[in-house]
Order: sequence, then structure tokens, then C-alpha cells
Amino acid sequence: MKTLLFLVVVLAVCPGFIQAQSVAELQKELKVRRKVVDDWFKTELVRIAQRSRTDEERKKVLAACDWEWDAGEAGITWITLKEDGSGIHHYQGAAFAWTCDGWDVKIVSPKGATASLKFDPSTLKYTGKDFDGKTTIRGGMKLTP
Repeated sequence: MKTLLFLVVVLAVCPGFIQAQSVAELQKELKVRRKVVDDWFKTELVRIAQRSRTDEERKKVLAACDWEWDAGEAGITWITLKEDGSGIHHYQGAAFAWTCDGWDVKIVSPKGATASLKFDPSTLKYTGKDFDGKTTIRGGMKLTP
């Protein structure tokens, strides 16, 4: 009877173990595939950026993904730029307006503070000044969560 009970317990646990192992393998595979897709997307977006000649074309490139916002000691968050000239700073949870003149982007908060970013179309990374006008910020594309 103990042997039968042991066999039932083993059979009950094995599918869960096999399932957990399969999920772990799928998650690993997803991470690998996501990196391939992200690398492809970055390459193609840089190509499009380098061919962009108008501010409308540049806005489409800048609205194609989220952007990391690294303010050094103040921390890292991200922003979303939308083609209509609006956006959101995810750390502050605040909406803002933005414009571009070439690859220079100006972000204006609801309180009137401005941040400025200078994008490099060959890498789609940027440097600039935070809303305080002093803190240097850096960033690039943020594709995966």
C-alpha cells in the first residue's frame, strides 16, 4: 500500500516538474528571440533615422519606441514620445509636450520646466539637460520590459 501511495505521489509531482521545466525553457527561448527582434528593430530604426529629412519623419522615428532617461544619481526611468507632440515621463507620471528641430528635442513639462535632448541619428542615443537645466541626462531606445 505504501508503495502504491509513493507511486501516486511521484506521478502527481512529475507532470508539474516537467511543466515547470518546459516553462523555464520557453522563457529562455523568448529572451533569446526577443533580443534578436530588438537588435533587428534597432538596426532598421537607425537606418530610417539616417534617411529622415523632415521633422515629421524624425517625429515618427522618435515615437517608434520608448526612451531610457538616465539622470545619473537621480536614477533611470523612461519616457514615451508620441507623434502628436505629447508624451509622458514615467517616473514623474506627468504628461509633457515636445517638439523637434532636426535631432534637437525640447520637452516642456506642465509647470513650464524644459529639458533638452540632442539625438545622434547614427546610434539613436541622446544626451541633454534635465528639467533643472543642470543635470546631464543620457539615454537610448528602451525596447524590452
